[in-house]
Amino acid sequence: MVDERYEKVFNLNDNKFNYPFADLYAEKNGKRYIISVKARNKYQKNNLLNSFYKLGNNMYEKAKAAENEYRAEAYWMALQFDTLTYLVYMVL
Repeated sequence: MVDERYEKVFNLNDNKFNYPFADLYAEKNGKRYIISVKARNKYQKNNLLNSFYKLGNNMYEKAKAAENEYRAEAYWMALQFDTLTYLVYMVL
């Protein structure tokens, strides 16, 4: 996130253990963001494609509550790990 020139980046879990929905707070060009980071292996143990990220229950309600608390826009950041590579997606 530093490479994209985000400012005031901090881990929300430092303020409240297991903060509902979001993991990170950041600002860029005067806009506020709260970001939920989800990671998974690309393949399951049986070598089939792992098609799910665990977003948790009531994710949209929790995202809205976090948006209201921080007056920020909610995003999801998804990391997919393979044997030697990884991909990162950021989704609104």
